[in-house]
Amino acid sequence: MKDSTDDLQQFYNGLFAQVNLPAPTTILSCYNSTTATLTMNSIGALLQQVSSKNFPGAFKTMKTYYHQAPSSINDCLKNNEEFIQLVHQYDSENFTCLQLLARVGQFSLVHSSQLVNLASIANDNFTKGDYFDAGKEIGVIAQTAIGEGATLALKEDSSIDD
Repeated sequence: MKDSTDDLQQFYNGLFAQVNLPAPTTILSCYNSTTATLTMNSIGALLQQVSSKNFPGAFKTMKTYYHQAPSSINDCLKNNEEFIQLVHQYDSENFTCLQLLARVGQFSLVHSSQLVNLASIANDNFTKGDYFDAGKEIGVIAQTAIGEGATLALKEDSSIDD
């Protein structure tokens, strides 16, 4: 299994650059080589599925990642100042994981062709190993989906169970 720690760093660098933040220096401490690889494999699968309009598969990938990733990653990230700053820049600090997924899901229903186009660009970059630009494109998707997602009142819930 390839150690994806450097690739994940480049991906985060792109996410941060999209909102004009300096490259993070402490976020990777929340991952080890196994969890970095799991994360990068999940991002790659997710991008491939969304770019091919396989939204049910993409949701399943997100759900699988949510259940496979150790809670220590989430615990570490929610206390990491750089990650907190990133979340704030994407205007997503007041959402639970389920609410963010719902916003992206709502956006995908209303703007599926736009989402597929953005995901295709990110997927092309990711497939070429250009993780920085893939991270930037994911940032564009996050800004667009969170900023323009439907404004349904969402129940406070942090689980992704069936």
